[in-house]
Amino acid sequence: MSFNEQTLAFLSYFWAYIILVTLLNNVIVAIISQRESGFYKQLYFIVGSKWQILSSQVSVHWFILNIELLLFNVVFMSVTNHWDMRIIFAAFLVSVIVSLPIILLSSILVLLPIKIESLNILTSVLIFGAFLFLKLPEGKLLQDVVTMFNPISYIAGTADELLLGFFHRAIASQFIWCWLIVTLIYSLVGYFSVSKFTVNAVAKRV
Repeated sequence: MSFNEQTLAFLSYFWAYIILVTLLNNVIVAIISQRESGFYKQLYFIVGSKWQILSSQVSVHWFILNIELLLFNVVFMSVTNHWDMRIIFAAFLVSVIVSLPIILLSSILVLLPIKIESLNILTSVLIFGAFLFLKLPEGKLLQDVVTMFNPISYIAGTADELLLGFFHRAIASQFIWCWLIVTLIYSLVGYFSVSKFTVNAVAKRV
């Protein structure tokens, strides 16, 4: 028995939700909250590098993320009564591949002069909007690049393609090119955002 393509797509949606919510709330929102409270500035004076602080936050929560994915996959395979270690390995691989690009893209939020009280509302709206426009890549390069600007589509598309690669067919070369283009753009956005990120509270000055 093997999971069909519809089931794998369904699974990729849940992985995308878990990954985006975990990274957005536990890394980006946490950094903004720390900055506005003044804690980040103290941490920066000790460490001396915004990139080191970011990488340490990502490392810790990437470990937590993989525990969440593992628990979800165990429940999923229990419900479907079909155990396959490829699901576990694919989830781990997806988290390795997409976590850093998603963090880099999401770091654009640190440039916004938003108060801590409004932060959770903003992230909820962004996550809802991302799911509202969720669409998996369809094999058309330009269209897929636009589609994967949506972080949920980026994660779900990557997960779905890897799962199809594990269970049904080889990973499409066109998807790889699309993924590389979008990942490069995410990385450039992240580099700009972290470089412009100020350690001083922003919302209080607005």
